[in-house]
Amino acid sequence: MHCGPFPSLRDNRGCPEQSARTPAKRLFEWRNQACQSNVHSSTNSAWAPLLLLNRYWTILGMIKVTLQSFENATQGQQSFGLSTTRYLEDMVNDPTFLGRLISVPYTRNIYFPNDKYQIEATNDDLVRVITGGLEWRAIPSGVPDNEIDLQVKLVPNEDGILGGADHPDPTIKTNPVYYNRWYEANDWLSLAGHWFHEWLHVAGFQHAYREAGVGPDFGDAVYVVGNLLVEVARERAEVQKSGVPSRLGQGYFDLYHSDESPHNGPFLDPNSMARAVAR
Repeated sequence: MHCGPFPSLRDNRGCPEQSARTPAKRLFEWRNQACQSNVHSSTNSAWAPLLLLNRYWTILGMIKVTLQSFENATQGQQSFGLSTTRYLEDMVNDPTFLGRLISVPYTRNIYFPNDKYQIEATNDDLVRVITGGLEWRAIPSGVPDNEIDLQVKLVPNEDGILGGADHPDPTIKTNPVYYNRWYEANDWLSLAGHWFHEWLHVAGFQHAYREAGVGPDFGDAVYVVGNLLVEVARERAEVQKSGVPSRLGQGYFDLYHSDESPHNGPFLDPNSMARAVAR
């Protein structure tokens, strides 16, 4: 039986040694290691990221990912979307991803806490929003629901654009051409990376404005965090190669790492709430 690279979200009756350690249990073990250590003082920079994560994890617990709606999808497409959502839930709870998220470097991190102004956000903000599942519309109350809500719609695009999220609309649009390509290749990682990248926009994180003729800044926080999620998942998949597609996640990098990729539209003007087509 192939348990997959994220076995806790599969039928693991044939893999008891893997299913026993769920993402939540792994993360609790990881944070408890920090809390019980006698070297985790506030002056010890090596333990500071773990203590920051411990604060959020103690309050929130395991992060959920829910596919709230999926428009224009066939039964087969819906099934693939649901399984991808389960993988994504495991991915955002991965201790390695969360540990790196706390200190990952980026060039810009434009964040709209509301519809009045923007701020340059920090890694702390990224952790708080992601672990709390704080979509932009929920931010005024400031109450985390511990759940990343995905509202997805398959939308054909004659220009070949992958899709995107037009802030403040929470709908993530995905071109069925790319969706079907990943569906047929069982490349759930590319789809998970795409949906997570666009959810970061739904949560209020935006790309910096770019002038005409200037390529996107692939070092901004939305790109960096999306890439980090996919990279960590690929590392895990490498450990369990059996049954894993050789190009797992490659579709994501092909579309989000090229200046000529079909997902790149004009980026957000930081002085305006207006959005162009999908990023």
